[in-house]
Amino acid sequence: MAKLNLALAVHGRFHMFDLAREMRAQGHNVTLFTNYPPFIVKRFGIVQPGVKTDYVHGIMTRVFNLPVLSRMSGNLEGYFHRKFGRWLRRAAMAAEPQGGWDAILCMSGIALEAFQHYRNTKTLCILHRGSTHIRDQWDILNDEELRTGHKVEKPSRWIIQREESEYEACDLIRVQSPFAFSGFLKKGVPDSKIDLIPLGVSRAKFSATDEQVAERTRRITAGEPLRILWTGTFCLRKGAWDLRTLVNQLDPERFSFRFVGTIAEDGQELANELKDRVTFIPKVPQDELPAQYAWGDIFMLPSLEDGFAVVVTQALSCGLPAMVSKNTGSSLFIKDDVNGWVVPIRAPEVMRDILNDLDQNRAKLVGIIKSMNTLSPPGSWEDTAAMTIEDITNRCAIKSSMHAMS
Repeated sequence: MAKLNLALAVHGRFHMFDLAREMRAQGHNVTLFTNYPPFIVKRFGIVQPGVKTDYVHGIMTRVFNLPVLSRMSGNLEGYFHRKFGRWLRRAAMAAEPQGGWDAILCMSGIALEAFQHYRNTKTLCILHRGSTHIRDQWDILNDEELRTGHKVEKPSRWIIQREESEYEACDLIRVQSPFAFSGFLKKGVPDSKIDLIPLGVSRAKFSATDEQVAERTRRITAGEPLRILWTGTFCLRKGAWDLRTLVNQLDPERFSFRFVGTIAEDGQELANELKDRVTFIPKVPQDELPAQYAWGDIFMLPSLEDGFAVVVTQALSCGLPAMVSKNTGSSLFIKDDVNGWVVPIRAPEVMRDILNDLDQNRAKLVGIIKSMNTLSPPGSWEDTAAMTIEDITNRCAIKSSMHAMS
């Protein structure tokens, strides 16, 4: 396969760092455009040359997103997105290799300016959308706001309009799950413009030892409270309202709950209410997550909408059966009563019944945990990069031929 010149752009990290690292490892010329400083990027296995950073943007967004300053300064979303987008366009043009970029891959929200420049060239413009169509996302979250009577953070009118402009300007929209794919179809985007490639997991970091599996099966068999783990962000979007209902319906003598991660503003009141039933642990570095997965017996993520939750594939790789909603992209990897359970959104009673059944039938749960080592693990980041490269190669050939004919 020919060596490709690829530009990957992200404000933050998301999955782009893992993708850039593995694309480089497979022999391609990859330049990463980010607002993280190079010394932090290096921690994720990506070294110079080929890292372009608007670190001033990164510092400014972190400062102005602090709660006190955020309330004082108002909504600066438009300013920061446009600022990074304009920088990206200039930086991509300045760093363009001989022969040009074969493809530019951008996270949604910061891609518009670059795509407007490259859309009529041979460069393939790929938009990476971390969730479903932004209007589908707004609809789901607005329904949750009406259901709970609590304010839910939703996409602003400004970012909805900007992302829809990006959908129009790009050649391809990349999503990570059938749920997200169907969301774009519902909003009228043709399937020829949508591509589905699941995200990977670092198998070297996330795996279960024989000792961890043995300890998990021992405590389950001994009748100790079943340990239910949730990692990520505690917020209404991720199903916090239904988790509260679930926790209050289960016997505290039979179930123990732990959450590891960030508590969002719209989840703080619920977290305070649940603090006697749920252990809340602040966000930990990714290298420390395997120890948290080792604590659990069952992983849970009842998200209302989630493009692809990598925490689920991490948990599965660590030998934890996972209970997730059908709107969580990583449900792709779960089969009921084999390595987890896929449940409807907003269905705490379904989760309650499954957990109570597992408590009464612990041999079934132990059997699931022991058999998980025999199942094919979720795809690796190497797999995701290889599928992405193959797809880019094929689509670049099509766009180049059309550009030559125009």
